[in-house]
Amino acid sequence: MGGGVPFAFHFRPLAQGISMLTLTLSIVIITLNEEANLERTIPGVVGLANEIIVLDSGSTDRIREVSESFQAKFLTRPWERSRKRRGRCDP
Repeated sequence: MGGGVPFAFHFRPLAQGISMLTLTLSIVIITLNEEANLERTIPGVVGLANEIIVLDSGSTDRIREVSESFQAKFLTRPWERSRKRRGRCDP
């Protein structure tokens, strides 16, 4: 993800002259000391998206380990108001 665009379109040929539109989807979960909730949440979204991103605000629990155990991308950013935080999952 980059440039603030939350999704990307890809065309895949099905047969000669025919193509199908596919969508790349990322799920972002914003956390702060939500280890127990994350352990219940991630299994519910696995398979729905191409990637799961956990955007953490400085947790002191095992949230990084839980995220990585589900192969989720883990990012840390200081807390900002929700409106400012949107689109801030780029490394």
